[in-house]
Amino acid sequence: MPLARPDIPSAHRSLFGIRSGDAAHRLLVWTLALFLAVLFGCRSETSVDPESGNAQPADAAEPVRGGTVTVPVAVEMLGVNELTTQPTTAHTALHYFALFQPLILPDPSFRDGPPRYQGVLAERWEMSEDRRALTFSLRPEATWSDGTPITAEDVVFTWSAQTSPAIGWAFAEAKARIQEVEALDAKTVRFHYSEVYATQLFDAALGVVLPAHAWSELPFERWAESNDWFLERLVVSGPFTVEDWSSGERVTLARNDRYWRAERPFLDRLVFEVVSDRSLHLPLLERGSAHFLEFLDASKASDVEADLELALMSYPQRGFFFVVWNTLREPFDQAEVRRGLTLAIDRQEIVDSLYFGRARVPASPFPSDSWVHHDELEPLPYDPAEARRIFEGAGFADTDGDGILERDGKPFRFEMVTNVDNDLRRDALTLIQEQLRRVGVEVVPRLAEFNALLEPLSAHEFDSAIQALGVGTDFDLSFALHSRSIDGGLNWGAFNSPAVDEALDAIRAAATSDDALGHFHTLQELLHGEQPLTLLYEPRRLCARRSDLVGTDPNGLSSFFGLENWALAQASD
Repeated sequence: MPLARPDIPSAHRSLFGIRSGDAAHRLLVWTLALFLAVLFGCRSETSVDPESGNAQPADAAEPVRGGTVTVPVAVEMLGVNELTTQPTTAHTALHYFALFQPLILPDPSFRDGPPRYQGVLAERWEMSEDRRALTFSLRPEATWSDGTPITAEDVVFTWSAQTSPAIGWAFAEAKARIQEVEALDAKTVRFHYSEVYATQLFDAALGVVLPAHAWSELPFERWAESNDWFLERLVVSGPFTVEDWSSGERVTLARNDRYWRAERPFLDRLVFEVVSDRSLHLPLLERGSAHFLEFLDASKASDVEADLELALMSYPQRGFFFVVWNTLREPFDQAEVRRGLTLAIDRQEIVDSLYFGRARVPASPFPSDSWVHHDELEPLPYDPAEARRIFEGAGFADTDGDGILERDGKPFRFEMVTNVDNDLRRDALTLIQEQLRRVGVEVVPRLAEFNALLEPLSAHEFDSAIQALGVGTDFDLSFALHSRSIDGGLNWGAFNSPAVDEALDAIRAAATSDDALGHFHTLQELLHGEQPLTLLYEPRRLCARRSDLVGTDPNGLSSFFGLENWALAQASD
């Protein structure tokens, strides 16, 4: 599934480690302005929401209480604690929209500027005049599922866990400039900052609030090895709780009868069924054995459009899909060689062949419709002749006539890895292998189960890999590109550029979004030149649902946004 920076409460950065996920999980948001006026799913019984581009029932049925909805997922969920499990898209759904809740959530629209926020556990918030303190007032009616009130102490406890070195949360850096979190009273909590910067609200909001009274007895040093312990002591703030957890098979959620919003959720149960073979997902939906697909391969979009029992939905993706080059290994330590590799990959062919035109070749990791995107940058072209010239300038030549370049007696040969459960990435790897062969570069493909890839990526024990990451609502890429994220972050390629570090630090230090914009443009120019990642495509995320499932609102925050509003038009168990 997608690794994602859990910035759902401020957007989710996600590593989209799924086949349809690609075709479509720090998860973590990018501008939800329309990619194009592409109207997917336009049929006689549907209309298209002009804001989201999502197909909506023409006669929107009134939500009916009751029933069970089933969603197939390709990657097993590993636990209920977001600080100790991989932030995949399914985990994001579980943590943010089913079991737990954040203080606030961003509005999913990022075309014109930074996001506006809506209260969730917090009903209001206020920044001090000097912008050194941010105070949240919690909803008085908000309680845990055991009846315990949700209090400021829960927020303080959560911040302590998020920043604990013993836990090592991958996104703790977002909390680095929060000096203290103080409980003023049971329902009032104040964040104190070491400095003034543009994303203070984002950093405070990042992450769901955890239950101090239920989980504080376990020392932080034991959290990473205690997934079962958290499940056994689960209390929730969200609309659902866990009814059954069958490892490797399914997670069954049941309505939280003590949910503080008494009128929600509509469903009795929500089942995440583990079906590792993604080719089976659409047949399950077509037969009625599943109700919603969070990822749909673009090649299947026309099938969904033609089926009157189904509806196709889409939204602009807030993530970047790429080949990452391990800069600790030759020849990927040379920016010019990385540039040559990008020039040798026909990314338009990948878009046309695998996305059927429902994507574009990107120039930047930021979505092209977002306010931070550098509109004057153009994607590097497909230019194999220039790639060959670059490789020759770097000392490569085919001295033995076998069609493969060599340097210092070593062939220009390397391994490229991706996850086996993602057909789209496997197909992209095959195309890239063929394209690079044309310029004398031999790619040795390797496939691995998604979870098995995480350790070698983090340890930089690979040559190259096809992966994806989500972009947060703060658009901060430090977690993936700053040198301090080489160890413990998601800078898998160990990319180390003082100029890029400086631009990333300037973005984080900017007092306002206007101040940050120039640094965002500088960052994109630097990445365009250095090519630490070869950006492959900027797609729309495609989702599909049964026509009797209403209330869905997939958007750049999550395909599972607003789970509590999901309902069946006619309840069925």
